[in-house]
Amino acid sequence: MSYEAFYHDYAARAYAPRHAQELSGLLRELEAMGPRWTGSWGQWECRAFEWIGSGNPLADVPDSRPNPVNTSRLLQIRGRLSEMLSEVSADRQPAGMDRLRWLISTIDWLVQYDRVSLLMEPGGPFERRSSELYVGDAHGNSDHSQDEDAWELLRRAPLGDAMLTYARKIESRGELGVLATINVKAYSTVLDAAYKFGLHRGNWPPATVRARGTDHSAVAEWAASPSATGYRVWRRLDGHGEWTCLTAEPIKERRFEDGGLSPGEYEYAVTSVAPPILESLRSFGAKARVGRPVAPPLVQVLSPPSILWADDRLILRCIVTGDREVSSVKLHHRALDGRELPSLELRPGRGSTYRIEVPLRELAGQVLLYGIEAFDTYGQSGVWPTGHPTVSRSLSVIR
Repeated sequence: MSYEAFYHDYAARAYAPRHAQELSGLLRELEAMGPRWTGSWGQWECRAFEWIGSGNPLADVPDSRPNPVNTSRLLQIRGRLSEMLSEVSADRQPAGMDRLRWLISTIDWLVQYDRVSLLMEPGGPFERRSSELYVGDAHGNSDHSQDEDAWELLRRAPLGDAMLTYARKIESRGELGVLATINVKAYSTVLDAAYKFGLHRGNWPPATVRARGTDHSAVAEWAASPSATGYRVWRRLDGHGEWTCLTAEPIKERRFEDGGLSPGEYEYAVTSVAPPILESLRSFGAKARVGRPVAPPLVQVLSPPSILWADDRLILRCIVTGDREVSSVKLHHRALDGRELPSLELRPGRGSTYRIEVPLRELAGQVLLYGIEAFDTYGQSGVWPTGHPTVSRSLSVIR
């Protein structure tokens, strides 16, 4: 089989026959772009953290800055993949839908992360803007005039969006390990920079802010700041424009409900107030989508087993995320011989996780077909695997 024939066959089997020819060409083009597709080598596993890698030890490459030509082409490919996804969705091709979403999410992750790298690299925009942050005058008085500009650069770094994008494409424990590395290297580096702003001002904003919308309102919640005696809540529309202070008088609570809103996406941030200490800078933002329509819940299951002994239990862990609160998550299952089994409720865990254990002794020698369905407070449902109940996951139970 030739190189071209392999990719044509793969595209037809893994995505959809109607796009096999075009997808074969796009997949070969991505392959030719090299590791990470953008021209940047990324972070080496066993090296100190670098925003821009210092080069490839296996080749004569002095550094690995993202190639703008690659990035531009990736965005064009992403646009075409999105069009294909709409067409495959209309054709009800579940496998093609999942794999196209994975490709789109991978491109989004790579482009977003490289934008952060270019902003945060040594000598880059953030370092230049923040280089004089910690310099005081002859009397030890600090100049806060550059705080806002440097901080806003850090806030705008799309690392949070990149991490959410990566998290939503995870299907294996290997990818989960990559996310763990992002947390302890890139994310912790950004948190260190944020901590230094607090040292400089003597006051820290809340480290974690969350927001969620409804039809006409939004709720923001946040973790306590160690230096705060009160908080101010700020809002802006679509992540742009001027901030509006919603609590001119600082509040003690760590929850704020914002009502009477028109449909749209709103960003919320919180400042810590501790007179006479200078008020903190605005926290990293949290976005809330108000109004309809909103996407149904997204259900992700990591590395589910396909073979177990009858003495084992089927243990499923899933992550469910969405624009609205999740009301319930259920396991639907049946035996291959046609025997229907009752639906079971998954128990909520930390964050957006859910878990269930299913005894298998009564199913010895059977093949179990199953899927998961999650409902939000609007009654919308998301399923795993895509196409369920027509498409199900199978488990062979050995005697």
